[in-house]
Amino acid sequence: MFDFKTILVPVDFGPSSFAAFDAAKIIAAKFGAKILVLHVIPPPVVYSDFAPVLPENGEVRNAAIPSSELGKFAREDGGPIERLVCEGDEELMIIHEAAAQHCDLIVMGTAGRTGIGRLLLGSVAEHVSRQAPCPVLLVKAPQVVGSAETPNESQAAVRA
Repeated sequence: MFDFKTILVPVDFGPSSFAAFDAAKIIAAKFGAKILVLHVIPPPVVYSDFAPVLPENGEVRNAAIPSSELGKFAREDGGPIERLVCEGDEELMIIHEAAAQHCDLIVMGTAGRTGIGRLLLGSVAEHVSRQAPCPVLLVKAPQVVGSAETPNESQAAVRA
């Protein structure tokens, strides 16, 4: 039914990125697929006509992404992995790279924004899942047990 040869994993170095990468490793091992780890650096936001002189793209990439961060995304099974850093709009660059690299699957984490944050910022994952040239698997990072975000503690705080 599906034959995954190239799996794109967009990462922002958050917990959901690592959860998505773990899922991609399992799928890649099963299908013998290559994993392409993609980090997109958003373009600088300038609110003035007097914009500062910015370094060339290569310098921005090197300054923004320590190699040790991308190095955290590695396969224990020795399967093929490629790391890519680009600059631009996150949604557009993910979709562009999926098409350019002939990806068969995108596995990406969801930040889990809700309410006003989602309204104002939108959802990269939602946009990509609607526009991608291939199937998209969305992975939510596991919640930490005992955090203030668990329903029982939230309800107890409301009652107090």
